[in-house]
Amino acid sequence: MSPAITSTIILALFTFIVLAIGLFGWAKKLDNNASDFFVASRTLGFAALFFTYTATYHSASAFLGTGGFLYAHGMSYWAIGPYTQTLGGILLYLVGSRVWLLGKKYDFMTPGDLLDAFYQSKFLKVLTGIVLAAFVIPYIQLQLAGAGWITEFATLGAVPYVWGALISGIVVLIFVYLGGMRSVAWTDIFMGIFMFVAMVAGCWYLTDVLYGGPTQTWLTVAEKTPNQLLLPGDAGYFSLPMAFSWTVIITIGLSVAAPHVIMRMFSAGSIKVLKWVAVLSPLYLIWIYISYIWFGLGTKAVFPGIEFPDEILPRFLYEYTPLVFAAIVCAGGLAAVLSTANSQLHAASALITRDVYQTIKKDASDKRLISVGRIAIVVIFLFSFYASIEKPPLLAMLIALATGGMAQIFPMLFGALFWPRATKAGALSGFVVGTVVMVWFTLGKIDLLDMMPGLWALLFNAVVFVVVSLCTRPQPAEVIRKFHGFLDSDEAKLLLKQSS
Repeated sequence: MSPAITSTIILALFTFIVLAIGLFGWAKKLDNNASDFFVASRTLGFAALFFTYTATYHSASAFLGTGGFLYAHGMSYWAIGPYTQTLGGILLYLVGSRVWLLGKKYDFMTPGDLLDAFYQSKFLKVLTGIVLAAFVIPYIQLQLAGAGWITEFATLGAVPYVWGALISGIVVLIFVYLGGMRSVAWTDIFMGIFMFVAMVAGCWYLTDVLYGGPTQTWLTVAEKTPNQLLLPGDAGYFSLPMAFSWTVIITIGLSVAAPHVIMRMFSAGSIKVLKWVAVLSPLYLIWIYISYIWFGLGTKAVFPGIEFPDEILPRFLYEYTPLVFAAIVCAGGLAAVLSTANSQLHAASALITRDVYQTIKKDASDKRLISVGRIAIVVIFLFSFYASIEKPPLLAMLIALATGGMAQIFPMLFGALFWPRATKAGALSGFVVGTVVMVWFTLGKIDLLDMMPGLWALLFNAVVFVVVSLCTRPQPAEVIRKFHGFLDSDEAKLLLKQSS
């Protein structure tokens, strides 16, 4: 059997298993209502929530972009990893526990549900739904592109890029369309485990085969490319201000402010489940990067001048490891892609359905909401697939840009959860200013004071939010009681105690 056919069969088998598990999740639905479709009836246990959070965190950028960034920037790229994931776990619990309480009490399902209830603004709900969906869609595009790249590479060209992106996307489309959050969670359990084992095994095996293990890799790098071990690295990109801005934006944008993460906070079966996900998820996430670092650094030292460093992991797998092993690890990369694409596709459809459509059509039934959500899934998929045909770059930089946009809801989310003096005018003005600055600085390629656009956008957003809130009338007393009064009440403490 030819290498191309062997690799194709392995990837096809993996894809079939993912589809079967997704259909199983659909069959396990509790109810045919909006709550089950969008937040799995708030019943996700530890395994489901843990893997649907962590597997979604790692995407095409983790499998492909991480290698490219370690090759180009060395330890300076690794320097942001442990901080973003550890701080992300802390914020997930601090923010998530309050989001979970409010969702349990008032049946919130999306970020817009919560923000509208506190700021009393349908316009804000629609605006955030549209803007967040706009930032999520390129993220889906990136995953489909990653699926195309991995499939074409792993099948040795037997399955072209476009067909790889299309087939992988259709598999995700089918089970997300049918099962919603429940299918997403079930597939993420499988893909999260598969991805972790495959990527860790692949990186450690290559480190041993190519460089003689971690210790020898470290000595080789120190001798041949010592700048790889220093800030800001050979490329000079990750200065301290830039590393700091990356840490802040990735932590906020990917760990707590992304719409799919907030929806997972609503979906947790108990606060105990959410707490343990927050505690243990950094260990899972960081260990993948630990496994990758020696391979990425060693490749620059031993194989300088690689033209496309984003491809070093699949390329070296097929050149230096057994074919079946290489194909299985690449299937793990495909798991990273699909586990992100399914969550983002589901979240984008929820934003369009709950935050936009239901706001306009207030009397929409659950059946209609599910139908609209499914239509949104198909439309968003088609739009994202069409965009992915252009083969966007698979660098981690694109993740930073997307998370910078999603992070712009954080100030008003923080206000709704922790600051009673926050106002509707402050939330609207801060969000608009932050989004405009984000787009302006990104399109203009402005890294003011050597910090990324997302951080500047967040700073402008936060300042405007606070100043305007202090200059305008507070939210009605009954709204503040509904949120902050409830969060500090004996009822909330009892809920936390009962579910701990």
